[in-house]
Amino acid sequence: MVVPRADADSYLHPLATKSGDRVSAPVAAFIELAQQRAYVAVVMPQRDREGAAEDAAGSWLASTAAKLGYATRVCEFEDALLVDIADVNEYLTQRLEQFHREHTMGTDWLATLCGTATMITTTVRSAPYSPDAVELLAPTGFGHDAHVAVCSWLINGLRASPETERRMADGSGEISDQELSACWTYGYYLRACENALPAAAREEFQKMELR
Repeated sequence: MVVPRADADSYLHPLATKSGDRVSAPVAAFIELAQQRAYVAVVMPQRDREGAAEDAAGSWLASTAAKLGYATRVCEFEDALLVDIADVNEYLTQRLEQFHREHTMGTDWLATLCGTATMITTTVRSAPYSPDAVELLAPTGFGHDAHVAVCSWLINGLRASPETERRMADGSGEISDQELSACWTYGYYLRACENALPAAAREEFQKMELR
């Protein structure tokens, strides 16, 4: 979708607002677990091993940023006035099946889901315009630059929230804006991976919901 730069805020600010409002909406149990893994999946690998200890406040911030990213993609593609295109990627489905078959990310579908979202996050943050990434990142919705702007608004809002201030009052939860942005991206593409799950994965996750 091409939006004139001068008009971008009129589209993106309402998207950020809707995403923030939706962040507490119920999600499937496996998505909740995947969002809670944001700190371990995204933040810890960016740090030195010796400084990679997880803390409760930092983990909450990371998972909340991931939830904001997830909610953004839901709002972006569910509103036909924003993006009139289905959030479907058959190429990503094929990659998920390959990764699971080869145990690239782990032995179960949850590990494959989280690992693939992490891999895409790395791709987006290192080479979002690479021709090699076109199929993996499709559909692009508003596009990378717009997503950076929405992410920035949401992360700033998260930082300023009373809940964040309360959780960080004891000095724990040190986590950078760059790390939170990566968690937002992880959540955004977690939604893409969810929509691309093959039938076998959906069956496994359905059994999880019934336990």
